[in-house]
Amino acid sequence: MSTIGYRIAAAARSYVGTPFVHHGRRPGVGLDCAGVAFCAAWDAGLAVADERAYGKLPKPDFLLDMLSQRCNRIEEHERLPGDVLLFTYGKSNPAHFAVLEHDDRMVHALELRRKVLYVPLGPAWRERLHSYWRFKGVS
Repeated sequence: MSTIGYRIAAAARSYVGTPFVHHGRRPGVGLDCAGVAFCAAWDAGLAVADERAYGKLPKPDFLLDMLSQRCNRIEEHERLPGDVLLFTYGKSNPAHFAVLEHDDRMVHALELRRKVLYVPLGPAWRERLHSYWRFKGVS
């Protein structure tokens, strides 16, 4: 894999502790879960289009459409640092992003905790894992 994925993961990790702000795109000031992924990609040198036309609970297919325009879906065995994880809330509607930092750790902005966190990809999160994605331009 190119070093871009590792730069994405390192950038995301550098945001840990940043306050949660819906639609936030300012590392150190305020980020939401999409903001963590987009800002990390930008910091790694990728030209990823921003998207803020989503509510606090996005419509079921919205995040899938947003990701498919910016990323390629990958299989679990292909995952590497810097990849985007898509999680579900409720029935099975995709509603949350995280950046894979390592095989068993991720970085995400969680409104409930009011900040960006670096946490294990434990059983509770794995149960809600919908799919894996890699930004276009990262090989």
